[in-house]
Amino acid sequence: MPEEFEAKLRVSSPDPEAVFREIEAQESFGEFRLFYENSRVICDHYLDTKGQDLRKKKSALRIRTGGPCPLICYKADEMIDEKGCICRTEIEGTWSKELLERIDSESGLNLLKNLSASDAPLSALIANGFIVIQSRETLRKTLAILAENDIEPMGELALDRVCYEVKNAKFLHYEIEAEAKGEKGRHSLPEFVSALCNAFPGVLLRWDHNKLITGFALEEILSLHTEALDPDTNGIIPEEWYTRMDELIRKGRLSLK
Repeated sequence: MPEEFEAKLRVSSPDPEAVFREIEAQESFGEFRLFYENSRVICDHYLDTKGQDLRKKKSALRIRTGGPCPLICYKADEMIDEKGCICRTEIEGTWSKELLERIDSESGLNLLKNLSASDAPLSALIANGFIVIQSRETLRKTLAILAENDIEPMGELALDRVCYEVKNAKFLHYEIEAEAKGEKGRHSLPEFVSALCNAFPGVLLRWDHNKLITGFALEEILSLHTEALDPDTNGIIPEEWYTRMDELIRKGRLSLK
């Protein structure tokens, strides 16, 4: 079964855009080189049944737009090792009958069997009883990661400016994803992440939580506290909120890991 292997960091800085620019400007970190690939805006919609069948299985279903065609993605069985590397099952591809059948088979829920691959993905899912549990927009800049003397990338670095909209307000989360490609990438990823963090001590912090659960935690914080963002933050999630969000997630207040 296809697996995703990555590490996540969040940016702890009053000027995260400057941190992103500095990373982009660097040609290397330790023994690893970076090459700019592309920038794009990604729109993600996560869906579940009204009975929360996917959430109960700690899995997720996503429709992504922003490329040449919509993508459907199923993620499950997330595990995090002691180095902060995240491994999970991931099935992703263009909207097709074959892919819907693969997702149904892997999830064991048979939730997609009545869907037609000729319909628009998001409207087809909603028409068949699914509800949108989270929508967000991400400006992603992607860089290839190459180990010393290699000509093929061992991984991909994504600089993500994530915009959550909660209670008619927009909140910005700056996150870095380093994703491995192949077995060599899985072996080298912790070393690359360590070199990246060493270049920005106290600024790039381990963040073990996926974007979906991060959004849930943000919603929970806003439901518990009514204080407004400081106008000087420009919508950037305050540092103290991250501490409380992390506590909520780790204490099991939010059921999807």
